[in-house]
Formats: sequence, C-alpha cells, structure tokens
Amino acid sequence: MSYYRVFYCGWLLGLSLITSVAFANSPCDTATWVEGKHYQLLPVDIVKTNLVESLTEAYDQVQVLEFFSYGCYWCKKLEGSLSNWLAEKPDEVAFQRVPVVFQPAWAYLARAYYTAQQLEVLNEIHPKLFAAVQEQHLTPINEETLQAFFEAEQGISAQAFHKAFHAFAMERQLKWANDIAQAYKISAIPVVIVQNSEQAYMTTVKMAGSESALFEVINTLTKKLSPAL
Repeated sequence: MSYYRVFYCGWLLGLSLITSVAFANSPCDTATWVEGKHYQLLPVDIVKTNLVESLTEAYDQVQVLEFFSYGCYWCKKLEGSLSNWLAEKPDEVAFQRVPVVFQPAWAYLARAYYTAQQLEVLNEIHPKLFAAVQEQHLTPINEETLQAFFEAEQGISAQAFHKAFHAFAMERQLKWANDIAQAYKISAIPVVIVQNSEQAYMTTVKMAGSESALFEVINTLTKKLSPAL
C-alpha cells in the first residue's frame, strides 16, 4: 500500500472518530440537556401557589402546558411540530393550551379559542384560525369578524357563536388564563411548562436551540417527572 493511500485511510478514520464524538455531544443526545440552559426549574414559590397547585391536583399525571396566542407568529410556526408531538405523546401525559393576552386584539383571540372549545369545534378550527390570522391577515380582529369566520369555516350560526362568546363561563376561563399566566410569570410566548405536583420546568424554542430540540427536551422532562413513561 502506498504512503498516500495509508495517509488517506488514516485521515478517513480520524474524520470518522471526530464525527462520532461530535454527534455524541450534539444536542440530540438527551444527556446534554442542561438545567438552566435548555430548561429552567421553576422556584417553589411558583409551584406551590394555590392556582398552580389546583391545576396539578386536577390531573394525576404529568402535564404539559403551552402558553400561546393566535396573534403570535412564533406560535404559528411551532404549531406543525407541536401537532406531530401531540399525535405521538403518551396517554399518561396531559396537554393543555393557555391563550395569553399581551395586546388588546389578543383578548378577542383568547375568546375565540374558548368559544371554539365550548362549541366543540376546536380541533377543526384551531389550525384554520392560526392560518387566517398569521397568513391571510384576518382584520380587524373583533367579534364581528370572528363570528363571520366561525360561520364560514364551521357553519356556526351567529346566535350560537354570540351565546358562547359571551357566556358566563367565558369570563371565568379568561380570568383563569390571565391569572395562571401571571402565576408562571409568562412574559413571552410560546412557552412550554412541564410539571407534576412537586416540580415544574419551563422551556422554549430559544432555550432548547430549535423546534425539534424543544420536543426532545419536553420528552426528557416528562420522563424525568414520571420515570414509568
């Protein structure tokens, strides 16, 4: 074997070893998820507030919460990856979205979310509403526009829409969503909380490094909080 061929084979072997080490230490390796960098352990004074405790006590399982708004571009961008994760998540993991209101128009969008839930059309209208707001630039964001949208997309009558949109339960749900966002000190979205009755973690796409990494972190945290998963 010539010197050049030996050198070339040795170079390939070295490159292979370097590549193996690089992948072993890449963010895809769950052993590299670092508390304080890729996710944050929430302090006890948050976990043990009455509102958070009442939420965790309502479910005898690990919970994943997403704080979002239809008015948030990054929430819309995350939706595809989130939908894929939801299709594969274990039944032992509970998932809940919480709409937040950071500007006046978003209050109508939060109402729209709970209206769809009340009318039992949330699964159908959720992606359509995201697309309408973020891609088709639905305007103005108000009750009349949303009523027309629900009627056009799902055949919901104006009477049924307004009844759900102004239901007494609606005010309670909106207050709860606002209060729980304040309890977790949510100041930007999308944000994901993974918790059980004893511990809660917060993570985001920025913290994890990418959308795919975010769901690796979420899966790692659910297993951390429930080793049986």
